Amino acid sequence: MKKLIILLVILPLLVLIACGSNRTKVQESDENISDDYEMVSVAEEEITESVSMPKEVHMAVDLGLPSGIKWAATNLGASNPWDFGDYYSMGEITPLIEYDSSYKYNVEKIPVDERTAITGNPKFDAATANWGENWRMPTNNDLFELYKECEWKWINSGGNNGFKVIGPNGNSIFLPAGGMKVLKYKSVTPQHLERQTIIENQNSNGFYWAGPASPILKYRDGLGNVAGHSDYDYLDFSQNFKTTETTKSFSLGMLIRPVTCASFEELGIDKTQTTDFFEESDYNTAKASGVIASHEYVDLGLPSGIKWATKNVGAKTILDLGEVYQWGATKPGEYYGSTDGSTLGMDDICKNISGKENYDVARKMWGSTWRLPTKTEMEELIENCVWTVTNEGSLWYFIVTGPNKKTIVIPIGENSPTDVGALWSSEPSSRTEAWGMRLRGGRHKNMRSGIISEGKQSLQLNVRPVSN
Repeated sequence: MKKLIILLVILPLLVLIACGSNRTKVQESDENISDDYEMVSVAEEEITESVSMPKEVHMAVDLGLPSGIKWAATNLGASNPWDFGDYYSMGEITPLIEYDSSYKYNVEKIPVDERTAITGNPKFDAATANWGENWRMPTNNDLFELYKECEWKWINSGGNNGFKVIGPNGNSIFLPAGGMKVLKYKSVTPQHLERQTIIENQNSNGFYWAGPASPILKYRDGLGNVAGHSDYDYLDFSQNFKTTETTKSFSLGMLIRPVTCASFEELGIDKTQTTDFFEESDYNTAKASGVIASHEYVDLGLPSGIKWATKNVGAKTILDLGEVYQWGATKPGEYYGSTDGSTLGMDDICKNISGKENYDVARKMWGSTWRLPTKTEMEELIENCVWTVTNEGSLWYFIVTGPNKKTIVIPIGENSPTDVGALWSSEPSSRTEAWGMRLRGGRHKNMRSGIISEGKQSLQLNVRPVSN
């Protein structure tokens, strides 16, 4: 028979599980709670059986926070700071792999009004269960402190987007945007829905659990019966916002970044080795894979095997925009246009000019196997790569990271509200227009990747060659 201990958790609980103080929401307040609600005592399940704690050393980073809390250098289940790690449902200590309709979650085994602090309990806290008693899930209060006290900078590290979180003392951690693991239903036939476990919003949004650390709210329903609910906190961020939210859906698969109040000595960590765990990807990390006809390329590991040049045609460096060309022109400023905007006006080549020296500027200027990319190859670059927009002074550019973690840089242009960069493809969309890739900069820097669109063939655009 499991023994239950009734205890008040308002103050003692905060002392036990946090180095900080009051639980706070980033965008919401706990004030003005309806009189229909009342704070109640909750029951915590006593751990009677012994728990074997892991002895593996996990790196911690002291960010100089007022609470003294140290944040782990990696997510739970991750080998590197930029890795996403494992996805967990709230209260589960093993990773969520696939949703099982017959599975009973840990939090479902506890009566609603007895659900109290999961944080620090090795039966429900995945961080404590997997890393040992010195580690736990962060609370909402810990997340608020991280939000309030630190500088947040959206970067790419190791091929993944996320926030570099810089503490008051200059030390930093990286929180990758790993998305969320969810259950979806796909219609196979009108009578049959197929269950699918998928990860949504990877590399655009990050979702991190915060362990419950407050008493449960009880209320009376319309019939006067006492009912209850449990809201679970989590951190939600993308490049342009960050906040804490609550959800009743404890089965959602989110990431966990453990925290600790222990000293470096207690953790078995050499304090001098607790910084510089990750590198920020920038244009200096774009290393060429090889050379074709004196021009460098990068093999991004794309399904097609296509190699992308490291620079635009006419560019001196990878941050230069290079020369601009009309579609089908092979010299800068050359004009083949007519009053309707068509640069060629020839039916026999209005399908695809890739590799045709008279009209493909990449083949004409660089020779060998260099050519304009097709629309399909541009779509492949967008769909299979991670795109991170950043800047060097006033110049904005994309770092495009392939499946094999290698990168190319695609410059956008100067930082102005009207700035729009673009690259030609080799394919026309009509007699007077052609396909290309639009790249927005300036106030549009929240774009996640390039966009395939049509443009008049008489426009002057940049060219980024490819080769088989």
